[in-house]
Amino acid sequence: MTMTNEEKYEKNYQGFMKELTRISKKYGIGINACGCFDYYDLNGFNDIEYYNDSSSGDIRIAGIIYSDGTEAEL
Repeated sequence: MTMTNEEKYEKNYQGFMKELTRISKKYGIGINACGCFDYYDLNGFNDIEYYNDSSSGDIRIAGIIYSDGTEAEL
């Protein structure tokens, strides 16, 4: 049975949240944000890079390449 895009998104989201919970516990860093899932690729990103600025208190995306090879406009 083929999953719909909505079902695949929900499965990916739940997996992401499970992994985020695991790494938050491991490193002692919690993230509190609203509307932060502006970029997603149901097939997974070819590449994603985050800014590494711990002094800002933010998690920000520096660049994304989607599974089809296109680059996100950030």
